[in-house]
Amino acid sequence: MTSKRICCGIAYLLIVIQCLLIMSSSVVAIENTGNIENEVSINSIELKPILSKNVISANEVADVTFECNMDVSYSEINADGVDVDIVDTDLLQFQLGVTDENGFGRFDLIALTSDGEEIQSTVYTYQHQNNMYLSEIAHEVAWYLSKESTLLLDSGEVDLIAKAACEEEYTTLFGSTLNYEVSKSDTHNESATKAMVEGHIDWETYQSAGVSNPTLPMRNARVELRKKEVIGSTLINSDMTDENGDFTIYVNNEDLEDTQDVFIRICLEAYTFTVRMDWLIAHYYYDSGIQLNLTPGSYMNFDCTIPVNETLTYKATYVHQAMVIAERFAYAMGFRSSNRIRVAYPGYGKIEWEGVDGKIHTYDLEETGFCYGNFGEDCISAIGVKSYNRTKIMVHEYSHYIQCSLGNFGEGLPEVIFMSYHDGHSDYLDIKKDKSFAMHLAWAEGWGYAFSTMAQAYYFSEYQEMTDREYLIDTNISSSEEEEGYKGEFQELSVKAFLWNLVDQSSLNPPEEDSEEPVEPEELDYQLPWTPQEWWNMTTVSGTCRFPDFMRLIEEEDYDESMNIDYKSVREGIAEYLTKYNIAPQINSITYTSGILNISVRVNGSEVYPNNRLVIKIFDENNNLLAESGMIEVNRGRFENFNLSIPDDLWSEVLSNYSCANGHTATIKISVEGCRYDMIDPSGFYVEDEFKLTGPYYSEYCSTTLSLSHNYTFESVNENWHRQVCTDCGSVLNTASHHMEYVSVNDQYHKQVCSDCGYSTGNKLHTLKSSELGNRYKYCTACGHTVITGGNLIFPVGPDGIIEEEYTE
Repeated sequence: MTSKRICCGIAYLLIVIQCLLIMSSSVVAIENTGNIENEVSINSIELKPILSKNVISANEVADVTFECNMDVSYSEINADGVDVDIVDTDLLQFQLGVTDENGFGRFDLIALTSDGEEIQSTVYTYQHQNNMYLSEIAHEVAWYLSKESTLLLDSGEVDLIAKAACEEEYTTLFGSTLNYEVSKSDTHNESATKAMVEGHIDWETYQSAGVSNPTLPMRNARVELRKKEVIGSTLINSDMTDENGDFTIYVNNEDLEDTQDVFIRICLEAYTFTVRMDWLIAHYYYDSGIQLNLTPGSYMNFDCTIPVNETLTYKATYVHQAMVIAERFAYAMGFRSSNRIRVAYPGYGKIEWEGVDGKIHTYDLEETGFCYGNFGEDCISAIGVKSYNRTKIMVHEYSHYIQCSLGNFGEGLPEVIFMSYHDGHSDYLDIKKDKSFAMHLAWAEGWGYAFSTMAQAYYFSEYQEMTDREYLIDTNISSSEEEEGYKGEFQELSVKAFLWNLVDQSSLNPPEEDSEEPVEPEELDYQLPWTPQEWWNMTTVSGTCRFPDFMRLIEEEDYDESMNIDYKSVREGIAEYLTKYNIAPQINSITYTSGILNISVRVNGSEVYPNNRLVIKIFDENNNLLAESGMIEVNRGRFENFNLSIPDDLWSEVLSNYSCANGHTATIKISVEGCRYDMIDPSGFYVEDEFKLTGPYYSEYCSTTLSLSHNYTFESVNENWHRQVCTDCGSVLNTASHHMEYVSVNDQYHKQVCSDCGYSTGNKLHTLKSSELGNRYKYCTACGHTVITGGNLIFPVGPDGIIEEEYTE
C-alpha cells in the first residue's frame, strides 16, 4: 500500500490500538467495515442523550443535551439519585450533579412529539467514592467506568485480586436469572472413575409485548463447572453445547473432594469467538449459584432456560447466538481456524475524521458493527448497542473474520480505520479515490453480504424466531431493477448480486434432521448454479481478495482434478451475471458481410471509471478458444456503444480452425472482455503494478452461424500421399494416396503423374508393342503413346504371333 494512507493517521492509530487491547467502551472509536447499506435507517422516533463527561466529582456538573430525530416538546423528568438542573427546555439541555446517595441512579427525560406520542430517554449513573459515573447505555457501563482505574497496577499489569473482586461484584449486581432444575444421583458408583454432569440449555428470544417468548437451544456456548474460592472461582472442567443445546462434563474422581460444592457458569464463548463488554473482566456469563453438590462417581443433570430481560448480558446472548449461525455455517463448509474473534458489545458513540476528499465525516457505531482481523493473530469486532438483535449484522461481521483468517481480506489496519465507511450503492473507485482500496472493499463487502444471507437461509428453519427474514428478501435481486442501479466491479451492490446469483437457492434451508426424508450428502459437480459448498470452495480460494482474483481462477484454469471442476462449463453461466450487473461489456449485435465481422458493444464497468480496454475472444460451439485479439483501447463513457471490426489476421486465425467437411458453414461464439487500466488513481497517486489492470470481465457469448467460402486445392505431401488444402485459411480437408496416371513426355519417354496434385515420378522409356495399325507403328503399353517407326517392317513371328521388341536408339 502507498504511504499516503498509512501516514495520515498514525497518531490516532496508536490510540485506537490501545483501545482495542483493553476493549473497553472506547472501542467505539472505530469505523465500520461491515455492510451498512440501508441499515442506518430511522424506523422510530429516537431521543438520545449527549454527555459532556462520563465522570464528575461532588463539586462538578455534567451537561446533557438530548437530540431527537423530530421536533419534540419537553414534558417531565424523573430523577433518582442524581441532582438535575434545567438549562434550556426548548433545546432540551440539562445539568446533572452528585447527590449524597450511594449506588445506582438514573435520570429519565420524557418528551412529547407533535402528534402527542410520549418518548423517553435515560442517563444511567453509578456513584462511588464521591464520584458519579454516567452512561447513556446501561448501569453496567456506568459501574464498569468506576472500576477501570482499580484493575491496573502501576506497572500496567492487571491486579488479579482486584479483577476477581470485580467479577464477583459484577455477578452480584447484574447477574441474570436462570430458571433451572437439577436432578442428582448420590449413590456412588464404585467402578466409576469419573463424575458426570450433563444437561440442556435453552434461551428465550425477545418478542413484542403480549406475545409468548419462543425458546431456542443455546448452541455452541461454553458450559463450565466451577469451584467457589475465597475470591473468585476455579474452573474444574467444561464442555460446549451442541446444536441441540446439550452438554456433558466429566470430572476425574481425584479432582473432587469427598463433598464438593460447585456451580455452573454459562459463558458467551463459542469455538471461534467470545462476547464481552470489556477485556479485563470476564463478562458476560450466567451463574447458577452455589447450590450444587458433586461427589466422586456421581451423576448430575442440569437443565435451564435463560429468560428474556433487559440486561446487557441477555442482549449479548443475542449477539452470541447470531454469531453462532455464522460459525455453524462456516464449520459446515469445512472452515477451521486457530484465529479467534473478540466481539465487543455494546459499541456506541460517534467518530469524526477528515476523509481524502477533505470533508469531515461522522460515523455512528450504535446502528451497526465493525470487524477487523489479522491483528495480533486475533480478529476484533464491535457490535452497536442497538444492533444486538440484528442477526444480519453479526453474521456479516463474522464473514470478515473468515476473510481475515483465510488471508483474503486484503487491506491493513490504517485503511480500515480511516477509509472504510461505505455505502453499498456507491462506486467506490469514485468516492474512495484509491483504486486498490476500492477493489478490496467492494469484493470484501459483497462477499460478506452473500455469506450472511446464505448462512441465515441455510439454518432458517432452526432460527425463524431470530433471523432477519427481510435481509434474505432484499438479496433476491429482481430482474426488474433498473440496470443503472448496478455500478460495476467497484460497487458492492453489483458484487453481492453477482455472488448471490451463483448459488442454487433451492439448495438452501435444508430439511431438519428429524424430518422423514433423510438428508443425503451433497454431490459436487460445480455446474452452475452452485450448492453452498461449491460456492464456498470457489470463492474462498487463498488470495481471493478482489473480483479480479476470482476471475483469474475461472479464466486461467482449464480443469481442476482435485475438485473435479471443468471451468469451461461454468464460464457461460458466470458471464451471464457479469453482464447483467454491468461488470462486463454487453454485446449488442454481430454482423458478418463480405467477409468482414463487426461487433457492437456496450461499455460497462465502473460507473465513473468504465472499462477502457476491450479484448475480443472467439470460440467454437464447444467453447474451445479459437483466437483472441490484443487489447483494444476504448474511449467511451459507461453505457455508450463501441464498434469493433475483426482484424484480418485474427479472422484468418479463426478460419484456420475450420474445414469444408461440414458444408462451408460454421457456428462461432464471441465474447468481449472488458478491463480498466489506470496508471494514476482518481486521487492523483501512482497505481502499483498489481492494481493497474482491473479485470478482465467477459461478456455473455454471442453466437452466429457463418457461411465460409473456402477455396480448396491439392498439394503433394510425399511420394505416397497428397492432401486437400484451403487456399484461404490452410484448412486440410483430407489426406489420400496419389492417384497416379502415365503421361507421355515425347517419342522416347513417359512419366507417372498424380491427377490431383501433379506429383511426378520422373521420366522412363516407353515400353513399346506393335500396333494394330500396321508394322509401321508401335505404342507404349503404359501410357499409350504411338511411335512411327518408318516403313513396313517384317517382325519375327512366333507361335503366338508377332514377338514384342523394345524400341531403342
